[in-house]
Amino acid sequence: MNSQLSEARCQPATSWALPPAVVAFLQAVNNSDVVQMLEQFAESAVVNDQFEEFQGKCSIEDWSRRDVIGMNMNISVSDVRQRPAGVILTAEVKGSFEGYGLPEPLVLLFYVTLHNEQIEQLIILRKAL
Repeated sequence: MNSQLSEARCQPATSWALPPAVVAFLQAVNNSDVVQMLEQFAESAVVNDQFEEFQGKCSIEDWSRRDVIGMNMNISVSDVRQRPAGVILTAEVKGSFEGYGLPEPLVLLFYVTLHNEQIEQLIILRKAL
């Protein structure tokens, strides 16, 4: 494998050309800052986390406090794919959530759609092995 390509894939997420809302979202999650995280979402945003849907900031806040910030989630991005209206992140996720039956490491895909520089839609799915 080309060493430059290998090095690029191993760089932290901040070295990729990520939209500011995505960078701020990742930093907020990793710093357990629910207020900063919510600021990155549009009022009408939708989150679908493993086929469970949360619509609007109030619902997203409840989800975040319970399943993201509440579980001390840490997201370590390993790959970014640019899309016209957003990005797809591949990331290893750690936290204090129940790991029974989950692969180690737990790798998730974050499909982020942006509108007016805010997250309009976030779909989170476990990456197939």
